[in-house]
Amino acid sequence: MKSFDLVLVSYVWLWNNKPEVGKIALPVLFLIFTTQFINNELLLIFIYLIGVWLVSSSMIQLHRFILLEKDKSSIKILAQPSRLDFIYLFVWFLLTIIENIFERVIDQISGYSGPFEILIIILSIILSIYVFGRSYMIFPAVSVGKDFSFAWKLTNKKGRVLLTIASLFIFLIPMFLFLAFMLMLVGPNLYLILASIFLNMVFVNAHYSHLFKSFTVRRDK
Repeated sequence: MKSFDLVLVSYVWLWNNKPEVGKIALPVLFLIFTTQFINNELLLIFIYLIGVWLVSSSMIQLHRFILLEKDKSSIKILAQPSRLDFIYLFVWFLLTIIENIFERVIDQISGYSGPFEILIIILSIILSIYVFGRSYMIFPAVSVGKDFSFAWKLTNKKGRVLLTIASLFIFLIPMFLFLAFMLMLVGPNLYLILASIFLNMVFVNAHYSHLFKSFTVRRDK
């Protein structure tokens, strides 16, 4: 299946399941909205921690809804906490830390302008896209009880790495254009930016679920 076809599958699915996606995203969007009216730092930290768990929980629901082809009635606004939520959180934090370290190394190198440093930066960016483009497959894998090794091997076959990365870039283009249009329309807005970041996560995770599904011969039911 070509990159564009995979992107189309993901966008069609998102459009056909708007109520369910909205239901999954609603708690986090509401929490982001409430932060505009709170000035207490301790309360904001507490809300942030709740928000992190809600994001994890909503992503688990999204992946399982797609991969296990669950009934629409199974979607809950607030899902009951499960062991998978905490595994997902751990993987999320671990990948975020590694990604931040990678970005800092590139930032440090970018302070130099020699030919060798420029080459290192280019190679680092390519490596980063390759590694994290494949590593994000762990999120749908975790949601159905699979491990990192299983997720990594899914993209081992010929053409799958390019297919994954190319489809992701194509998938992101409409979202970035829409966000740029909204920012021009309403101006800089913290709620809009945070909500857009979260919705971007929802859409990208949905796309990775469809990639995972297309790469998996035997689906877990």
